[in-house]
Amino acid sequence: MKRKCIVAIVSIISMSFVTACGQSGTSAPVAEQSSEEAEVTPVTEEAASEVAATEEAEPEPSPEEIIEVAMNEGLDYYYARNGKTADNDKALEAFQKAADLDSADAYYYIGRIHDRAEEYGEAKSAYEKAIDLGNSMANLGLGFLYEYGAEKDGIDKNYDKAKELFEKAVADGCIEGNYGLGTLYIEGGGNTDADCNKALEYYETALTGDETEWVAGAYDGLMEAYVGYYDEIDKDLNKVDEYASKYEELSKDWKPDYMSDIGLAYEYAEEYDNAIEWYEKKDTKTSLKRLGYMYSEGVGVEQDHAKAFEYFNKGADLGSSNCMSWIGWYYDSGLGVDMDVDKAIEWYEKAGAAGDGNGYDLLAHLYHNGEKIEKDDAKALEYAIKGADLGYITAMLDTGYLYENGYGTDVDCDKACEYYAKADYYGDKTAKENILNMLNSGKVDVETANKWMDYYYK
Repeated sequence: MKRKCIVAIVSIISMSFVTACGQSGTSAPVAEQSSEEAEVTPVTEEAASEVAATEEAEPEPSPEEIIEVAMNEGLDYYYARNGKTADNDKALEAFQKAADLDSADAYYYIGRIHDRAEEYGEAKSAYEKAIDLGNSMANLGLGFLYEYGAEKDGIDKNYDKAKELFEKAVADGCIEGNYGLGTLYIEGGGNTDADCNKALEYYETALTGDETEWVAGAYDGLMEAYVGYYDEIDKDLNKVDEYASKYEELSKDWKPDYMSDIGLAYEYAEEYDNAIEWYEKKDTKTSLKRLGYMYSEGVGVEQDHAKAFEYFNKGADLGSSNCMSWIGWYYDSGLGVDMDVDKAIEWYEKAGAAGDGNGYDLLAHLYHNGEKIEKDDAKALEYAIKGADLGYITAMLDTGYLYENGYGTDVDCDKACEYYAKADYYGDKTAKENILNMLNSGKVDVETANKWMDYYYK
């Protein structure tokens, strides 16, 4: 049965037409004609050109042929195949030609390219267009946007919507959709309880798919599953090594930051020398952020704030918003560099504007504490809300705290419950306790507490 999720891309074989100049063998003799018997019509130069043009003209390619050629070119650049070097700009240009003719597959890959570039709003639009045109694989890409959230682009985290999209992909014949379900079940979220064994089954099933990117993702998921982080799965470094090797094999030609993913797995497995080795292979936002963190906290290495600060600056140069927050924190704390609150504020602002809610939340702390700058709880609340809007859990808790206690605003316990409830939905394990404490202290009644306890799960 033909899979629905991706139209098979088959290379076009160009047929050349060869005109015979003559034939072997003896031709029949031609009777001579006198000038009186044969009337010769002279051929003008213009007429001869028209005849030649007619003979040489090739038929216009059909829309299907244009799409096929464009998709092959796009995939060559997307996956660095057939002698091409990975180039998302060239891939996007090729896919757009096919998309202009309403190719569902082209819109899917356009979504993937925007997704890779962290242009999540554009990715969402392309995925939705692909789905409308009949591409089921796009359900997987869109599902991940909802699973992880892209608040800066107006996409709130929604685990249940993500699960619905993953299941739709599978139902429509996309085996790779099982990878999405595996990522959801490995930790749980929304109304889906964590089930690591079920997650492993989904990952294994996804390995039988055809789409390289998602099969590689399933190997990445299996690699991280055995690092010893999950109680239900025993740590197994042999499996980590095995899956890391397979992930590298599938990813090395087209995924610039695959080495950082492998480094993360070894860091989680507390194999710090291996982690550093992989991180140092290539400077990426993730590798520089993690190296900065390890040296800042002394994880697996001797603590070295100067070195951490250096790594965070490199990461910021590549556009890492989290590294920007760390730079702000270093100027704020005065560790490894001279304390400079103005520079701290500048970097926190940069981080928040680039999408890191932590930067805004750290600004909220500066203004609420009032130790290094003039205390201003109205600004503290403003920045805490900005951080929460970017999906940063600590900022949600801080916003709830400020509303609960009337800092920078009137006391608003209903609003406090709203932010605590959102923090719970995003994965915080203590947020519901805050609502219960407000109930027990008489700040909210039973009806209000019940309203917010499962508000985001409905």
